[in-house]
Amino acid sequence: MKKGNFPLSGKTAGEGLNKKHKAYSAGLWGYLLILPSFAGVCLFQLIPYLRSLFYTFTQGIVTPRFVGLENFAALLSDPLFLQAAGNTFLFLAVGGVLVLALALFVGFVCGKAPFTWQRWAILLPLVVPAASLALGWQSLFGADGLVNQILSRMGLPARDFLYGEAAFPLMVLLYLLKNVGYLRSTAGRFPPIWRRTGRRP
Repeated sequence: MKKGNFPLSGKTAGEGLNKKHKAYSAGLWGYLLILPSFAGVCLFQLIPYLRSLFYTFTQGIVTPRFVGLENFAALLSDPLFLQAAGNTFLFLAVGGVLVLALALFVGFVCGKAPFTWQRWAILLPLVVPAASLALGWQSLFGADGLVNQILSRMGLPARDFLYGEAAFPLMVLLYLLKNVGYLRSTAGRFPPIWRRTGRRP
């Protein structure tokens, strides 16, 4: 009889069962280890999100009353909401294009030479908290800010730059200062293709 026709020995079958048991145990331990994180996500993120989603279809606090899409219809007919939504889309369109273009330009310039202090200067707004940047913006362009003090000494009328038409370009400028360094540093983590492949064009 050929050797291949003999059944597996007890040792070989036991090794197969042992491997399956180890794989099952490893998978079980994996699920047990992620269980606390999954419970935290459900407790602090998923459940509050679902409750908030439910409240969008209701009215009232003590005894919520289901009203369907009535809240959304009222929201879409509110001129203040439509103005805020339009300003948000305009800000994302202008700021998103500018921040990508400026980050690529800065990355191209800094990649040509070892600009050490320039790189630190670009990344500095990234580590500064947003509240501190907003406070600095207020001290510069607020009603009693530094810019208005200079205008008053020059005999020009003061102006609150943070309200009205001047607020939009200032917000875009603050967005660029906060995010250009981050995008540039993120793009710098990935080397060019010729460095990864070893074939320079």
